[in-house]
Amino acid sequence: MSPIRAGCLLAAIAAIASAVVGCGSSAYTKQDFTVRADAICASTLREIRALAPPGFTGSSEQRRRELAAYLGRELAIVRGEVSQLHAIGRPTVESARNAEVLASYLAAVKADGANWGALVVAARNGDEGAVSKAEETLRASRSQTLAARYGLGSCANAGATQR
Repeated sequence: MSPIRAGCLLAAIAAIASAVVGCGSSAYTKQDFTVRADAICASTLREIRALAPPGFTGSSEQRRRELAAYLGRELAIVRGEVSQLHAIGRPTVESARNAEVLASYLAAVKADGANWGALVVAARNGDEGAVSKAEETLRASRSQTLAARYGLGSCANAGATQR
C-alpha cells in the first residue's frame, strides 16, 4: 500500500471514529427536557380551553351530569399530560438538586392526575363534600411551584395543569 493510500485510509478511519464518538456524546439536557415539558403543558392548556363548558341549565341533576361529563373530558386530557410528562426522557447530565426537584415535580403531577380522578368521581356521584375536598387538594398542589423551581415556564403558569 502506498504511503498516500495509507494516509487516506487512516484519515477515513479517524473521521469515522470521530463521528461515532461525537454521536454518543450528545447529552440530553435540562433545556431539552424543559422545551418538551413546556410544549406538553401548553398543549394541555390549549386542549382544555377548547372544551365547550357545561351549560348550566335544566335541573340540578342535569347540571351535575353535565359538569361531571365536562370534568371527565378534562380528566382525559390531564391524564394524557401526566403520561406524556412521565414518558419524556430525563436529563442525562444534571445536578442532584435539579434531579430531586424534577422527581418531586413529576410525583406531584402524578398526584394531580389522581386527584382529578377523585374530583370526577365525586362530581359523578353528586358528593359535594368530596368535590370540595378534591378541589382543595388540587389547589394545594405543589406541582406548579415545583415546575417553577425546576425552570419550567408553561407548566408553572396558573392554569397549565389545574384551573
